[in-house]
Amino acid sequence: MVTAVATPVQGAPAQGSPNVDDGQQAYQLEKLHKYAAALEYLNRAIAKDPHNPDLLSHRANCLINQSQFAAAITDLNEALTKKPAEYKYYLSRGSAYLKTQQYKKAVADYTKCLSYHPTDLDALSSRALAYDALHQSELAKKDRAQVHSHEHCRALIKEASKAIHDKNVPEALRAYDSAIKIDGKYAEIYSSRGNFFKDQGNFAAAIKDFQQAITCDPRMTDAHYGLALCYDGIHQQQKAVDSFKQVLKLDPQNRGAHRCLSQIYESMKDLPAAIKELTILQGYYPEGKALFKKAQLYCQMKQFENAVADYSALIKQFPDDEDAHRCRGEVLMTMAKYQQAADDFSAAIKIDPETASLYQSRAKAYEKLGKKDLAGQDLKTASQLH
Repeated sequence: MVTAVATPVQGAPAQGSPNVDDGQQAYQLEKLHKYAAALEYLNRAIAKDPHNPDLLSHRANCLINQSQFAAAITDLNEALTKKPAEYKYYLSRGSAYLKTQQYKKAVADYTKCLSYHPTDLDALSSRALAYDALHQSELAKKDRAQVHSHEHCRALIKEASKAIHDKNVPEALRAYDSAIKIDGKYAEIYSSRGNFFKDQGNFAAAIKDFQQAITCDPRMTDAHYGLALCYDGIHQQQKAVDSFKQVLKLDPQNRGAHRCLSQIYESMKDLPAAIKELTILQGYYPEGKALFKKAQLYCQMKQFENAVADYSALIKQFPDDEDAHRCRGEVLMTMAKYQQAADDFSAAIKIDPETASLYQSRAKAYEKLGKKDLAGQDLKTASQLH
């Protein structure tokens, strides 16, 4: 079974791979509503990566909040050429059209957004405003009624979550049932209840709920994710793989899905597939865990050069990582590169001088190099530390 990974939140902001300094600075300023300052950083980041859709969408949001609607629409048009299924881009462009009184275009964008994310309250509320401006009062009324029912359902889901926290299961189930009676096509009810059943280990009930959520909203990432975890929980690994792949169709950069897939592939003894997922993950999110795991898998495959390369990349990122130095030293020992191995064990000892096994490992390297005095000193130190 894969290690539990937090279920992604539906509607979380899309993440790209912007210039780390300028892009991240801009995102922080945007969160603080400092749009003019954020635009300066975004302009610099986009100059380096002019077709990055997430940078463009963030700049568009800042431009909308600065009432620069035409420029925002231009950015969102470009972003949508790169990510035509990103519902948040349609929501933002719809907002720009609404502000510039292009009501038919606004309706079209909000409708497109809702085709991907049917429960988006902002899209429903804003489309109602556009319908009002077009004197289509019945359609506006219908959207507002939907908003009202969704808000009521969300309140009941919140009640259920509180009841679960308070360990009042009957009250939680009552709240879910009440929400279903209000709107039986509201996917978030089934996804939330599915997560409850999953956490209880009732995978059969959870699978049923996640499948119902997906029927209501086929693009609901967290429902596919929860379904994948349930299949893995009952050891139906191929179904888990298929569900995680569906998550990645909807959200290619989903960290949890890539990590879980790598774990499942490893358990299925498909190490190249596991490494592929970790490589993709590393491309989106440079992090030590993926590199470390890849190196371990390469060792299992006896691809020691690749393992050393990954440990080296990890050490470049984290020069004080004792485990990385130790593991690379062990691989170098296997490759009969004894001096390099001794150097790695020395680096590890400098970081953690109180671990006896590091001295023992370096002693083995010294023995292979014919440095018996140094080996003896290390073995003596190791015995003193035990």
